[in-house]
Amino acid sequence: LSSFLDLIGIGLVAPYVALVVNPDSSIAMGLLKWISLLGFRMLETSLVQTLGWMILVVFVIKTGVAILINRAILRFCFYQGVQLRSDLLATYQSAPYLNHLERNSSEYIYNVGLAATFSQDILQSILRLLSVGIVGLVIVVYLAFQDLLVLTLLVVMLGAVGGGFDKLFKKNLGRYG
Repeated sequence: LSSFLDLIGIGLVAPYVALVVNPDSSIAMGLLKWISLLGFRMLETSLVQTLGWMILVVFVIKTGVAILINRAILRFCFYQGVQLRSDLLATYQSAPYLNHLERNSSEYIYNVGLAATFSQDILQSILRLLSVGIVGLVIVVYLAFQDLLVLTLLVVMLGAVGGGFDKLFKKNLGRYG
Protein backbone atom coordinates (compact mmCIF):
# COMPACT_ATOMS: atom_id res chain seq x y z
CA LEU A 1 0.00 0.00 0.00
CA SER A 2 2.81 2.39 0.88
CA SER A 3 4.57 1.68 -2.43
CA PHE A 4 1.35 2.25 -4.33
CA LEU A 5 0.79 5.59 -2.59
CA ASP A 6 4.39 6.60 -3.34
CA LEU A 7 3.84 5.85 -7.01
CA ILE A 8 0.62 7.85 -7.09
CA GLY A 9 2.28 10.78 -5.31
CA ILE A 10 5.29 10.77 -7.63
CA GLY A 11 3.02 10.34 -10.62
CA LEU A 12 0.97 13.39 -9.65
CA VAL A 13 3.90 15.73 -8.98
CA ALA A 14 5.21 15.84 -12.58
CA PRO A 15 1.83 16.76 -14.15
CA TYR A 16 1.28 19.31 -11.38
CA VAL A 17 4.61 21.03 -12.07
CA ALA A 18 3.97 20.94 -15.83
CA LEU A 19 0.52 22.40 -15.25
CA VAL A 20 1.84 25.22 -13.08
CA VAL A 21 4.57 26.08 -15.59
CA ASN A 22 2.29 25.93 -18.64
CA PRO A 23 -1.46 25.76 -17.94
CA ASP A 24 -2.27 25.39 -21.66
CA SER A 25 -0.07 22.33 -22.16
CA SER A 26 -1.16 18.99 -23.55
CA ILE A 27 -0.85 17.57 -20.04
CA ALA A 28 -3.60 19.90 -18.86
CA MET A 29 -5.85 18.83 -21.70
CA GLY A 30 -5.10 15.17 -21.03
CA LEU A 31 -5.91 15.59 -17.33
CA LEU A 32 -9.19 17.35 -18.16
CA LYS A 33 -10.13 14.50 -20.54
CA TRP A 34 -9.23 11.90 -17.91
CA ILE A 35 -11.27 13.69 -15.25
CA SER A 36 -14.24 14.06 -17.62
CA LEU A 37 -14.06 10.32 -18.38
CA LEU A 38 -14.49 9.71 -14.66
CA GLY A 39 -17.69 11.74 -14.81
CA PHE A 40 -16.51 14.98 -13.21
CA ARG A 41 -16.77 18.47 -14.69
CA MET A 42 -13.95 20.88 -14.03
CA LEU A 43 -12.76 24.26 -15.25
CA GLU A 44 -9.19 24.65 -16.44
CA THR A 45 -8.53 27.28 -13.78
CA SER A 46 -9.42 24.96 -10.92
CA LEU A 47 -7.33 22.08 -12.28
CA VAL A 48 -4.12 23.29 -10.59
CA GLN A 49 -5.89 23.69 -7.28
CA THR A 50 -7.63 20.31 -7.53
CA LEU A 51 -4.41 18.51 -8.48
CA GLY A 52 -2.63 20.24 -5.59
CA TRP A 53 -5.29 19.02 -3.17
CA MET A 54 -5.05 15.51 -4.60
CA ILE A 55 -1.28 15.50 -4.03
CA LEU A 56 -1.78 16.76 -0.48
CA VAL A 57 -4.38 14.08 0.29
CA VAL A 58 -2.18 11.32 -1.16
CA PHE A 59 0.81 12.40 0.93
CA VAL A 60 -1.29 12.75 4.10
CA ILE A 61 -2.65 9.22 3.58
CA LYS A 62 0.89 8.00 2.83
CA THR A 63 2.11 9.55 6.08
CA GLY A 64 -0.68 7.82 8.00
CA VAL A 65 0.19 4.49 6.38
CA ALA A 66 3.89 5.01 7.20
CA ILE A 67 2.99 5.69 10.84
CA LEU A 68 0.89 2.52 10.97
CA ILE A 69 3.69 0.48 9.38
CA ASN A 70 6.22 1.81 11.91
CA ARG A 71 3.78 1.09 14.72
CA ALA A 72 3.39 -2.50 13.52
CA ILE A 73 7.18 -2.89 13.28
CA LEU A 74 7.66 -1.51 16.81
CA ARG A 75 4.94 -3.70 18.28
CA PHE A 76 6.36 -6.79 16.60
CA CYS A 77 9.92 -6.02 17.75
CA PHE A 78 8.91 -5.29 21.34
CA TYR A 79 6.76 -8.43 21.42
CA GLN A 80 9.67 -10.50 20.13
CA GLY A 81 11.88 -8.91 22.79
CA VAL A 82 9.45 -9.88 25.55
CA GLN A 83 9.16 -13.41 24.18
CA LEU A 84 12.91 -13.82 23.85
CA ARG A 85 13.58 -12.52 27.37
CA SER A 86 10.84 -14.72 28.82
CA ASP A 87 12.20 -17.81 27.07
CA LEU A 88 15.74 -17.03 28.23
CA LEU A 89 14.66 -16.49 31.81
CA ALA A 90 12.63 -19.70 31.78
CA THR A 91 15.62 -21.59 30.41
CA TYR A 92 17.94 -20.10 33.03
CA GLN A 93 15.50 -20.88 35.82
CA SER A 94 15.08 -24.48 34.71
CA ALA A 95 18.84 -25.05 34.42
CA PRO A 96 20.48 -27.24 37.08
CA TYR A 97 21.78 -25.44 40.13
CA LEU A 98 25.37 -26.50 39.36
CA ASN A 99 25.27 -24.45 36.15
CA HIS A 100 24.45 -21.36 38.17
CA LEU A 101 27.40 -22.02 40.48
CA GLU A 102 29.81 -22.40 37.55
CA ARG A 103 28.82 -19.15 35.79
CA ASN A 104 28.59 -15.62 37.05
CA SER A 105 25.03 -14.37 37.49
CA SER A 106 25.90 -11.15 35.65
CA GLU A 107 26.44 -13.25 32.52
CA TYR A 108 22.79 -14.32 32.62
CA ILE A 109 21.64 -10.73 33.08
CA TYR A 110 23.88 -9.61 30.21
CA ASN A 111 22.44 -12.28 27.91
CA VAL A 112 18.88 -11.20 28.68
CA GLY A 113 19.82 -7.56 27.95
CA LEU A 114 21.56 -8.62 24.73
CA ALA A 115 18.41 -10.39 23.61
CA ALA A 116 16.42 -7.20 24.17
CA THR A 117 18.98 -5.22 22.18
CA PHE A 118 18.76 -7.66 19.30
CA SER A 119 15.00 -7.73 19.10
CA GLN A 120 14.42 -4.03 19.60
CA ASP A 121 17.33 -2.49 17.71
CA ILE A 122 18.68 -4.87 15.11
CA LEU A 123 15.40 -6.50 14.15
CA GLN A 124 13.69 -3.12 14.01
CA SER A 125 16.42 -1.74 11.71
CA ILE A 126 16.20 -4.77 9.44
CA LEU A 127 12.41 -4.52 9.16
CA ARG A 128 12.51 -0.78 8.44
CA LEU A 129 15.22 -1.28 5.85
CA LEU A 130 13.13 -4.02 4.26
CA SER A 131 10.07 -1.76 4.22
CA VAL A 132 11.94 1.12 2.59
CA GLY A 133 13.68 -1.30 0.22
CA ILE A 134 10.37 -2.63 -1.03
CA VAL A 135 9.14 0.90 -1.73
CA GLY A 136 12.38 1.70 -3.56
CA LEU A 137 12.20 -1.50 -5.59
CA VAL A 138 8.62 -0.79 -6.66
CA ILE A 139 9.61 2.73 -7.75
CA VAL A 140 12.62 1.41 -9.70
CA VAL A 141 10.49 -1.25 -11.43
CA TYR A 142 7.85 1.37 -12.26
CA LEU A 143 10.56 3.66 -13.63
CA ALA A 144 11.99 0.79 -15.70
CA PHE A 145 8.59 0.27 -17.33
CA GLN A 146 8.03 3.99 -17.89
CA ASP A 147 11.43 5.23 -19.10
CA LEU A 148 14.52 3.05 -19.23
CA LEU A 149 16.77 6.00 -20.14
CA VAL A 150 15.79 7.89 -16.99
CA LEU A 151 16.38 4.77 -14.91
CA THR A 152 19.81 4.33 -16.47
CA LEU A 153 20.69 7.96 -15.73
CA LEU A 154 19.49 7.54 -12.16
CA VAL A 155 21.59 4.40 -11.65
CA VAL A 156 24.67 6.11 -13.15
CA MET A 157 24.21 9.21 -10.97
CA LEU A 158 23.65 7.17 -7.79
CA GLY A 159 26.64 4.99 -8.67
CA ALA A 160 28.82 8.07 -9.17
CA VAL A 161 27.70 9.54 -5.85
CA GLY A 162 28.25 6.21 -4.06
CA GLY A 163 31.66 5.75 -5.68
CA GLY A 164 32.67 9.30 -4.80
CA PHE A 165 31.51 8.85 -1.22
CA ASP A 166 33.47 5.61 -0.97
CA LYS A 167 36.61 7.19 -2.43
CA LEU A 168 36.40 10.24 -0.14
CA PHE A 169 35.55 8.54 3.14
CA LYS A 170 36.94 5.00 2.84
CA LYS A 171 40.15 5.87 4.69
CA ASN A 172 38.30 7.61 7.51
CA LEU A 173 35.75 4.81 7.88
CA GLY A 174 38.51 2.23 8.17
CA ARG A 175 40.34 4.33 10.74
CA TYR A 176 37.25 5.13 12.82
CA GLY A 177 35.99 1.57 12.77
